[in-house]
Amino acid sequence: MIFMSRNRRIAKAYIRVPAVIIDGTDNGFDGYRIGLNGFEDPFRDSMTEQLMDDIEKGCRIGIDDNGNILIKRYSMANVFVRSYPLDYSRSCVDNQIIKLNGCLEMQKKYLLFDMCKFEMAMMNELKSAYPDRCRLEQQCIVIIGFVRNHSDSILDMPCYIMLINIVALDMLKSKLNPGKQIEMEITLQN
Repeated sequence: MIFMSRNRRIAKAYIRVPAVIIDGTDNGFDGYRIGLNGFEDPFRDSMTEQLMDDIEKGCRIGIDDNGNILIKRYSMANVFVRSYPLDYSRSCVDNQIIKLNGCLEMQKKYLLFDMCKFEMAMMNELKSAYPDRCRLEQQCIVIIGFVRNHSDSILDMPCYIMLINIVALDMLKSKLNPGKQIEMEITLQN
């Protein structure tokens, strides 16, 4: 997970628990909660400062046993989901979020990253003569924006999280290099 403000990386965290809360507190990261106001940003402008205060209770994300990532909005302020790249037709974001144009409703659970959709995209890509690994890797990234949605450019968003699904990337790696995976397992066993 990478916390961004416009085009600057503010902080990054490796989430090792099945669920984490992302909110507007000033706690930073304690393993279970990410308080976005807890990270220092010397370049934060007054508009972004105000938006950061509006995040409040934020959202909760979690991963299930199948690698699907779920999200639930708790904040009164808007929480937006965007795919990367912005083309939803090549996205692993659930269709229910796409129908809402990315703006989540309060207290409702959504499928943020649909592993079945990713597996289908991966299988379709691997059928081609020249599979595009980069396209599949990009589908493993989901953007979670807070308070205001800037549909023109992700880099103009004042406060957002880039969530990278490592489980999906590992699955992609094993499918694209199956010989190396088996080779590595044999080496580890000896």
